[in-house]
Amino acid sequence: MEKDSHFIPDEIRSYIVGQVESGFTYDQTIENVEQKYSRIVTKGAISKIMDNFHTAGSVSDLLREGAPHIYSTKQEQMIIDTVKRIGSLQVLTLHETRNLISMKQLREPFRTSSTEMG
Repeated sequence: MEKDSHFIPDEIRSYIVGQVESGFTYDQTIENVEQKYSRIVTKGAISKIMDNFHTAGSVSDLLREGAPHIYSTKQEQMIIDTVKRIGSLQVLTLHETRNLISMKQLREPFRTSSTEMG
């Protein structure tokens, strides 16, 4: 696992939330993460993960304003069309819709159009 990266994968984020919610102190959690994942996390990182978990109900790192798009415009339209087809009245963010649509469904139209071209 890359130690120099500031990004903390969801697996480690989930572990951290589990540790803190189970009553471990931040210091104990830091030590446990280092032992289990050979990864150093700070109290500040744990605090941000816990804030995110309590406010957003998620351990995932949420998208930020100005962040590059995850999907192309065509893929985003497919997501919107799929959500409309499902009939959900709830407005979903792209982050939430990623769980509704498999990557295979997203790639399928692009395979079809690329085989038609070649």
